[in-house]
Amino acid sequence: MSFATVYNTLSRLVRAGEIRELDIDPDKRRFDPDVAPHHHFSCRICNKIYDVGHEPFPTPHISRIEGHKVEKMELTFKGACSSCIGKSCRSLGDKEGRRRRKTK
Repeated sequence: MSFATVYNTLSRLVRAGEIRELDIDPDKRRFDPDVAPHHHFSCRICNKIYDVGHEPFPTPHISRIEGHKVEKMELTFKGACSSCIGKSCRSLGDKEGRRRRKTK
């Protein structure tokens, strides 16, 4: 199966409302099978995308965007995920431990 066939199929599923395309990374097309309103967290280290609960977040006042037609709202949190933070802390700890042993 070609990539064109896959992406054409995904585009049709988006138009049908069966999946949604995420607007997170301009260089990669990402799709989410969960079409219920929710937000995402994007890890800058491992590039994984996590769903952020379905509880509502505060929305901007419509009066502040007067005259515009809002078609969708997405909120993406960006940073380092707990897994990557744990790896960074462990590797820093290992380096620090080796440095201390060498100086003694």
